[in-house]
Amino acid sequence: MNLLTEAFLAILLQSLRIGCLIAALCVLRRLLQGRIPQQILFFNWIIIGLSLIVPVSLTVKWTPFPFSRSVERQLVGQFSAMTSSPLPGKELSASASIPAGTITPAAPQFQPASKRPANWSFFTTMALVWLCGFAGLLIVRLTAWARFCSRLRLPNEPVNPRVNALAAECAERLRIKRAITLHVTDGTEGPAVGGLLRPVVFIPADVGENLTTDELRLVLLHELGHWRRGDMLAAFLMHGAVALHWFNPFVWLAARVAHEDCELACDEFVLRRTLTTGPSAYGATLLKVMRIIQGQRPAIGLLGIIENKQLLKRRIHMIADYHHWSKPRVLAGCILLTFIAAVAGTRNSRAQDRDGRAMALP
Repeated sequence: MNLLTEAFLAILLQSLRIGCLIAALCVLRRLLQGRIPQQILFFNWIIIGLSLIVPVSLTVKWTPFPFSRSVERQLVGQFSAMTSSPLPGKELSASASIPAGTITPAAPQFQPASKRPANWSFFTTMALVWLCGFAGLLIVRLTAWARFCSRLRLPNEPVNPRVNALAAECAERLRIKRAITLHVTDGTEGPAVGGLLRPVVFIPADVGENLTTDELRLVLLHELGHWRRGDMLAAFLMHGAVALHWFNPFVWLAARVAHEDCELACDEFVLRRTLTTGPSAYGATLLKVMRIIQGQRPAIGLLGIIENKQLLKRRIHMIADYHHWSKPRVLAGCILLTFIAAVAGTRNSRAQDRDGRAMALP
């Protein structure tokens, strides 16, 4: 059980540090939205996800969050008091110093209850609650994925040759050399992409029938753009971070904001490759798809083109204001990215317990 509580304490401390960083990054994001490339903002969330999944960081003697450091000291001090035990031979040396012939009262057989069992019970209970939440969230998401896969086993409609030709054209434009699997199915509410090793594109039949060739090309560019950029790996990374830190509301917030920035970054990716079509046609295509699918979320493990009206509104504003980024703005974004990486990859080297002794953080 000590191993479980130690693992829970390490995750708790990392969640506290990164939670403060998430709050600061959300504030910076509002200030910098539209001023630096969206892709750089999205890279910051990838760093956040990695630091939550892999709680390994360099030790330094500074921290930008004094509140986090204070709480860390208290948690580590309580955990140390919980697991500490008296040094062997301590009572023996004390009894040896008593002069011979001195009558000492017999030690009572029943000692009053100490605080140590209570502390141990608290940390053990919290660790077990965390483990149950982690396992439960994994089961729920794996069950949702299994249901989606069962829906795909139903007979699919044949793929239109026009869709196949457009998919091959988009793959060539995006330099995707892997074979693309197309599914014209009602298993998804809207166009979506999945697959880690090779792209799997899902297109509902009503969407393919109601879009023109140019509009369908933009939809395929968006979905294949997600796969080309590696957004599937980033999505699974954030899913893992949420599962490990399900008790931290800032991690849930980070996952939601990271998904929004992922969609905005993918829109920038598509706009850089559709100079002849223009932003207006791309924005009109998104609105048309929204009317067809009514903004339903895709299944777990997929990235869709449209999910909700609020996010679509932000995307339309970004598309309308789209422009090529100047080098100073890109440089400013890289400086922010470096700062976030430095803070996420370091931790305070030492904390003080109640007795003032130096103690390394786990």
